[in-house]
Amino acid sequence: MKKLSKSQTTKKRISWHNGLKGLIEGLIYLTLFIPIIIPTGLTYPHTFGKQTIFYGIIELLFGLYLILCLINKKYWPRFKYLTRKRWQWDWINICVTLFIILLSVSTIFSENIALSFWGTIAWTNGLLLIWHLYILFIVARSVFDFSSKVWPNILKMNLLVSLGLVIYGLYMKYTGNLSEGRAVATFGNPVYFASYLIVPIFTNLALYYSKTKNLWRRAGLLGAIICAYALIVGTKTQGAMIGLGIGAVAMLIVYLLSVKGKKNRRNMKRILLIVLVVVIGLGIYSVASGKLKSFVDSSKSTKNRVIAWSSAWEGFKDRPWFGWGLENFIMPFEQHFNPEFYQQNVSVTSTEYIVEMVHDKPLEVAVLNGVFSFISYLSIFGITGYILYRAYRKTHSPILLVAFGGLAAYFGQDLFAFDSVSSNIQFYILLAYVGYLVAQNIDYIKPVTEKIKINKIVFAMGSVIALLIMATTITYLTVRPAMASVKGVDAISNISAKQLGSGGSLLDAMEKYNLPNVTNKVYEELASQTIQKYYGQKEYSQDERDYFDRLITKMEASVENQPYVLGNYVYLGQLYLIKGNYDSSYYDKSLDIVTKAVDKGSKRIETYQVMAYAYIGKGMPAEAFNSMQKAIDLNPDYGYSYALMARLLVDNGKEEESTVFYVQAFKLGYYNLTDLTTYARLNIEHGNYDNAINAYQYLIQLSPDEPQYYRYLAATYKAKGDIDNAKKTVEVFIERFPQYKDDAEKNFLDTLEQ
Repeated sequence: MKKLSKSQTTKKRISWHNGLKGLIEGLIYLTLFIPIIIPTGLTYPHTFGKQTIFYGIIELLFGLYLILCLINKKYWPRFKYLTRKRWQWDWINICVTLFIILLSVSTIFSENIALSFWGTIAWTNGLLLIWHLYILFIVARSVFDFSSKVWPNILKMNLLVSLGLVIYGLYMKYTGNLSEGRAVATFGNPVYFASYLIVPIFTNLALYYSKTKNLWRRAGLLGAIICAYALIVGTKTQGAMIGLGIGAVAMLIVYLLSVKGKKNRRNMKRILLIVLVVVIGLGIYSVASGKLKSFVDSSKSTKNRVIAWSSAWEGFKDRPWFGWGLENFIMPFEQHFNPEFYQQNVSVTSTEYIVEMVHDKPLEVAVLNGVFSFISYLSIFGITGYILYRAYRKTHSPILLVAFGGLAAYFGQDLFAFDSVSSNIQFYILLAYVGYLVAQNIDYIKPVTEKIKINKIVFAMGSVIALLIMATTITYLTVRPAMASVKGVDAISNISAKQLGSGGSLLDAMEKYNLPNVTNKVYEELASQTIQKYYGQKEYSQDERDYFDRLITKMEASVENQPYVLGNYVYLGQLYLIKGNYDSSYYDKSLDIVTKAVDKGSKRIETYQVMAYAYIGKGMPAEAFNSMQKAIDLNPDYGYSYALMARLLVDNGKEEESTVFYVQAFKLGYYNLTDLTTYARLNIEHGNYDNAINAYQYLIQLSPDEPQYYRYLAATYKAKGDIDNAKKTVEVFIERFPQYKDDAEKNFLDTLEQ
């Protein structure tokens, strides 16, 4: 075989080198498209689905990066750099790396290590995600810190992706395709959408201040920024809007502190001091006058955040050094649960769903990972911000000022929200971009290409090992969880359609992957679905009974393995109640399991609801009513508890007594179609027509497209003897539902005329 010349060997090495860099660059571009992807075949496609695709991309990226490091030391991670004068520490890399190390250490001391490592498929904030984000950060910094072409391209790609999502979000808003009146685009949650848009607003502003002088391009960038801001307002996410305000104020402060001339700087500092004094004064006044408390109490989302923060603070005091572990907030949340968290949601006909999240990232880090991780997390923003401030003071580059604003805005919104896969990607890309900007604006000597002297055999072996690492991680961290999730989704779908045999086979296939983060969540979903579908049913097939046994066994194991997740006690108690319909001994088991939850500190209203129905099953109605009264006493301002008591009374023949509790529930703002209908019927039976009329009028207000409520209202007016209002109601009914005109005139209106 002909030996290659020195120049040919060099060209071949350069070809390898450039090819690997090109592939790495392409994979980083792909991570920016994660927000667009919705893998509907996976459980929780907006979180776990996006995370799974992200894992696959990063594991490919990591394998290629290892091979690139075998070729050239220039791309090894750096924690110090050489300037014209001396070596200096790379504090951005150091802060991020230290944070990742401390999170990893805290996971060892986690209350549930498996949960902290894998994360839940609903929230996807486990250590595994953090490691993948760190690989994205360190590869972007190590490979592209000195590439003046790649970073502008990354920003432009981010612009295209974010602009596409903004346009889609505006389209959804224009067509009315919203989630509770809020834009969600491809995120499934308005908070995720808003937190994602924070970084693109500032990176687009950085592009605006880049070298381009084209007015049309600048106008387009400004348009994209304005539309993104409009979408954040459209999501009605207070945290993101506050974050943008903090970012803008931070940019203004840095600008004022950096103006040239000692006299100007002195004047600016005086102005800032006056503003600071005014802000602090207003804060003290709002607290002392009670206006702040009044605002918090009037805003449901704000009040819930304050309550969650209080639970988190108590949890932090329980375990201050290493915390409870990533994704384990459910444990301190349940132990320090405040029943005031329950609030009516008058805009819909059900109670508000409680989310066990801190809604404050720094506090979340403190309670889940301890004080050391908390300080490390703050240092990322503090030290990086200080480096940007010094660089801006030296160069007055507007791009550095914009980067400082982006960092401050992200931190600001994190004080009131929580991260998702998409927003985390944006944050770590922003940190890498800041590192690149700092490298470009200091007297930084670029490292030269340093060929590693390694023979072909060793290089081949190293490359094979890198590829094996890549293949192994993709198989076990991406493919297997994805396959387990697909089986779980199919199982839920089959069981929902009462195809219990095929659903059971799919559950068996899911369990073979031995992934508790997927399995536990699927069984929790099945428990919730089963309770809603079978609760109150009295007759069950043998297949259904076998399925209940399987589900009960799994939930019993879940309670045993996660004793602090008190919500699972309630699920298990409700499943016992269902089985109690054909095996009365399970009423005792239901009572025992929820009693254990109460002993562990459960203050959930649902716990006492299950306890009450367990007593009913045991033939002890007095104890049942006492249990429901305890639920009411937990939070006397929560209407749903009164409605539950009313239902219990109706089910046990105390219908007249139930109306008192229904009235109290409605006074407190709780409205439910079924409860209103029952209340109206009870009042008609006892001749209280005015109360029934009020109930039907509110039912029509809640559900104006339901024809039967108009019929009931007209019939009630007729029973009362108010023929005029009965006619008016029928006329409104005919006008709204012309398809029923003949029937209404023949069977109702003519009768009224007679």
